Amino acid sequence: MIETIATVVDYQAGQVTVEALRRSSCDQCADKDCGNGQVNRALSNRYHRLTLPYQSPLKVGEQVVLALPEQGLLTAAVLMFVVPLIAILLGAGVGHWLFVGLLGQSELMVVFSALICAVAGFLGARWWHSKIQQHQWFEPHIKRLHQPVDALSVDC
Repeated sequence: MIETIATVVDYQAGQVTVEALRRSSCDQCADKDCGNGQVNRALSNRYHRLTLPYQSPLKVGEQVVLALPEQGLLTAAVLMFVVPLIAILLGAGVGHWLFVGLLGQSELMVVFSALICAVAGFLGARWWHSKIQQHQWFEPHIKRLHQPVDALSVDC
């Protein structure tokens, strides 16, 4: 599970709205002048707002732990990156074989066939995602209330 801490901003009739601060790995990096670090600073203090089902009443300001299964993140990454990339490579390969090898056309037709397959790959990934997005791996959920470290007591 991928987890993050979010703050409750609203609770009404079994629906809780939470805000989670956008995080980046650049906060731990020693090189603050890299391009990714500069983008992170430009977009800092951005919040993601989600409305989720939750039956137990929560108060505004309480912190909760949100969880997202890794399978959902990995599936989304494959759909958005790998499927279109494979479509582009197949389009370029078939285009080269057909247009250059058999018909003696220019490389421009290879690029055109790769672009057509790229669009088809993105549309196919979008269609595939619409079929499986209702699955529970794509839904973040509230795992538990967050207990700040200073609020915990230890009996010795």
